Amino acid sequence: ALVTVRGRAAAGPPLEGEDGDERVDVAGLWSGDDVVAYEVRGTSMAGAGVMDGSYVFVREHPDPPPGETVLAAVGGALTLKEYGRRGGEIMLYAVGSGDDSRKAKRSFIRVDPASTDVRILGVYVGSMRKRSKKGKG
Repeated sequence: ALVTVRGRAAAGPPLEGEDGDERVDVAGLWSGDDVVAYEVRGTSMAGAGVMDGSYVFVREHPDPPPGETVLAAVGGALTLKEYGRRGGEIMLYAVGSGDDSRKAKRSFIRVDPASTDVRILGVYVGSMRKRSKKGKG
């Protein structure tokens, strides 16, 4: 599906309008046999632009590099977090809107793969969300 990009709009102080007629293939952004979507519940990734109710698109990638945002299955439960490793442990960091950018100050889940079933299902490639009927979201 092609969507016309008419210009840029500020999310802060207003910008002078810019005319444009670029077309973006939104289906092509997140499509493919290896891309799946999940609906997000919670706000721990708001700093990455992923809000409660967003749909995230995840490309299968079981062994991503540190720093990628991933969908992980931890003991059968799913979570979207920034991936890292410390020694033999897997670190899953939240990116909340008020979180300090230093990983040492952010909330995290520490997983020892030797004692907990953990799988990285894929890497986050994008998100979208619908506006709610009340104008929120």
